[in-house]
Formats: sequence, structure tokens, C-alpha cells
Amino acid sequence: MDLKFIIEIPMSSDDRSSSSSPEAPLGRVLTGEPRQRKWAPRTRTGCITCRLRRIKCDEARPVCKRCTTSRLDCQGYATPDPAHSGLTGGRGEGRLRPLRPREVTVCVEFEPFDWEFQQSLRYFYEVVLPDLPPETRIFDLCQLKGDAFAMKAMVADVVSDQLERASKARGRALRPGEDAAFEASWAAYHRSVLENINATNEYLKNDAKYTDGAPATLSILQLLLSDLKTALDLWRAHLRGFHAYVEHRGGASHIMTLPKPEKSRLAPVLSITMQSNTTCPADMQIKGSDNFSDDEIRTLIAFDPALVEPCPVDFHLARVRITRLRVALAWDRKASAIASAVRRTRDVFDSIWHFDLDRWVDEEFRTKSTALKDQAQVMGPLYALAIRLYGILTLPDAAITAWVSSSAEIEKAHPVIPGCSVYESVRRQHRDGLLRMLRELWDKARLKKWLGWPLVVLGVALAHDTSRNKNFVEESLWAIWAIPDIPSSSIAALEKLRVFWLSGKTEWEECFDEPIPFAIT
Repeated sequence: MDLKFIIEIPMSSDDRSSSSSPEAPLGRVLTGEPRQRKWAPRTRTGCITCRLRRIKCDEARPVCKRCTTSRLDCQGYATPDPAHSGLTGGRGEGRLRPLRPREVTVCVEFEPFDWEFQQSLRYFYEVVLPDLPPETRIFDLCQLKGDAFAMKAMVADVVSDQLERASKARGRALRPGEDAAFEASWAAYHRSVLENINATNEYLKNDAKYTDGAPATLSILQLLLSDLKTALDLWRAHLRGFHAYVEHRGGASHIMTLPKPEKSRLAPVLSITMQSNTTCPADMQIKGSDNFSDDEIRTLIAFDPALVEPCPVDFHLARVRITRLRVALAWDRKASAIASAVRRTRDVFDSIWHFDLDRWVDEEFRTKSTALKDQAQVMGPLYALAIRLYGILTLPDAAITAWVSSSAEIEKAHPVIPGCSVYESVRRQHRDGLLRMLRELWDKARLKKWLGWPLVVLGVALAHDTSRNKNFVEESLWAIWAIPDIPSSSIAALEKLRVFWLSGKTEWEECFDEPIPFAIT
């Protein structure tokens, strides 16, 4: 079956207000007419890599510029350069012999890929790759040679990306069956999911023989990421399945002793779990993060810091502890539990308040670029404020009041606003401070996606604030969602905020009364 890709440009804010406006396609418009192939004389003098990719080669020697620009391994030429071959073209004056460029690693030629994978590869190079940051534009076709699962994963990623872009073009998540133009894409998506489930079951059936690896982590992670892109609400099941498998294999500590690929799959799942648990009700949490010790969380974040928000590891741990306190208090509101929460809240807030951000920047970013160091200097204070405000919105008023009163320094920094309680004063001060920082950073931030979670926290704190500030949060979250490769499921948080603002309610649990994925990795 031919896989037809329909790509659409996300609408501007003006276009979104009108449901009758036509949608502009990014690529070929699907008309229903038979595809007309443009024929041209085929040359056989291009490099092997370009001929396998079925694109025009510029025939530069010793390696072509097409491959160099795309960061591919040029496999050389099957015929010599006519300008340097010494052949005059006369009959019998010489024979063509295969030549290879000097000092170039040549990949063994393999059979052409199937049509579905070729179309996926073409989409990846033409649509996905240009949107990736320069440092991540590294892709080697030779790595896929003989790896059937990796090729299927590529098809799944491409189909998910196409459906994600279609959702962003409409301003809402696209659902199966609502647009006939995407029937082939949904069929390909469901086919890839079934193949992935079969691969997962096969890995689990033969799990005992994988003593030095855990391949099921890859197939489950692939299911999770595909679902987050298409927003089909199976993400919680995939997260629970991943964490259950990790426990089955001896816990995170054992997985972390395995080779790098398995270890690298723990980091994104932990990040998604930590983020999403903040926007899930206290009685509907993803339990897997509780199985990670503080040391394991530190190790995984340090292993691949690009997958989590750019702030100190201590801040990530503080957010996890606040979420755990939320959950504990939801089940036990006795006086003894409140007293324990007051003590634990003070410890968590103090760990953020007294953290030396300047030292963290000097130690962690000493050898990094100036741009990364500048980003850390502004993101650190931003997340310190956002995580404390998250605690203020979710923990008992008495615990927050006790923290403010525990130190003269903290009391001085949070003077009581006339007519307000200590709790209401500190809540307003954190809200206004976070709003001010986000407005100042919005036009300067290099990676706006990391402003997403602080914006959600601010959105809840603005429950009774002016519509102007709410519009800033809405427009900013919408702009982040429109960024390529940001999952479609992340827009669900904005949809919950819209309903929350109209309801007149003020509490965190009233906003996120059902599990909402917030996965920006």
C-alpha cells in the first residue's frame, strides 16, 4: 500500500478564529487523481548514496556535496570521473573500473528499502530534518542496515509527525475518522502501533535471554512517544507498562548498569513522568517515579540533561517531593499528617531558597558556550520561583505560612500585603514575580519550550486575575505548542486552563481534575 503524506502549515492566530478558512498544505495537495510521475533520463554517474536515495548527485569528488551537507557517508562512485579517467571515449581504448574516493569510509551497499520506508525517509529529509537544531541533524542510514525494528520505528515517527502537524494546522488534536484525507495516515499509524505491540510481546516472551540488555524499553518508549504526538490518551498505560517492566528487570538501578542504549531510555520516561504527575490529580498519579531514589534521579538527569528543564537537579527533586506531599495529604488530612507536611514543606522550600545558583552556573557550565551559560543564569531563578509557586498552590496554607515565619530573611522578602493574610500575600508575590520574569524572558529565551511548565503554573495562579495576563499565558502556550516536535498532547494543559478560568475556581486540583500529559522533552 502506498503511504500518502499530507502536510499542513499551522494556522496563525487570526486564521484559528475562523473555522471556515481553507487550510494551506505544506506539500502536494491531495486531489484524488492518480499520481503523475515526471520522467527524466536516469544518469548512472552519481555516487552510490545519492542513487540509493534517488536524488540528483552533484558528482563532486572525492565525496559529493549533497552527502556532505546532509552529514551522510558518501559511498563513492561506481564509475570514474571522466575528466581524470584518461579515456577518450574511443571504442576499445579502455575499460571502466569501479573507483572509490580516497580516505572515505564506504558502507557496504544493501538492498533498496521498501516503498513505505523510502517515503518515510523522504519526508524525514524534506520536512522533519530542516526543523531540527543543527546539533541534532546527525543521521546515518548505515545504522539502519539489517535493523527491522529501527526501520519500522522510523515509519512510526514519520506518520506520528505528520498527524501532529495536521493537528497543529487545525488548532486541535486530529482524531481518527474525522477527515478522509488522513485515512491512509491513520491506517499506517495503527499498523505501526500493532507491529510495535507485537515486537514488545516478542521481547517480553524472550526476556530471559537478554541478560545484557532490555530491548523492550525501546519498543514501549516508541509506543509512548507516538501516542503523545497523536494525543490518543494511551500515554498513562504506556508509562505504567514501562515502569512495571523496569521493576520486573530489577529496578532502575539494574537497568542503569546495562549498556548506554537502555540507560538512555530511562531518562526521557522519568522526565515525562515527573512533568505529567504535576498535572494529574493526586489520586491518579503515575507511580513509577516513586521507585526512583534521589541518587538515581540525579544520575539520570546528569546522564542526559538536554531531556529535562535547564535548572539544578535539586529543583527537580524539590518538585518531585512537593508532588509526593500533595498525594500524601490527599489521602490523609489528619492533624498529625498536616504537622508532618508543615515540617517537610519547610525543608523543601529551604532547599530552593538557600540554593547557590551562581555556584551551580560556574560549576556546571564552565566549559559550555556563553549562550548556554546565559540561559542557565535566567532559567535557574525562573524555575526556583515556579516550583515554589507550585508548592504554594498545592500544599496547605498553614505549611506555607510556617515557612515564611521560619526566618527573618524570608519574612523580610515577603512583607504582608495590607488586607491580605500571610499566605495570600506570598501567593500574590510569587505570582507577580513569575509573571514579570516570563514577560521579560519571552522574547529573549533561546528555547521557549522550557517556559511551558512555568506558564502552566502561572495560569493556575491567575485564576482571578485580569484577562490581559491570561491572554499572555494562552498565547505563549499556543506558540510553544506550534513548535515542531512538541507533542500534540501538551495542548491539553491549555484547554484545561481555559475551562478553569471560566469556572471561577481557584485550586490546583480543581483545574487538573483528570490526568493531563505535560511532556516537553
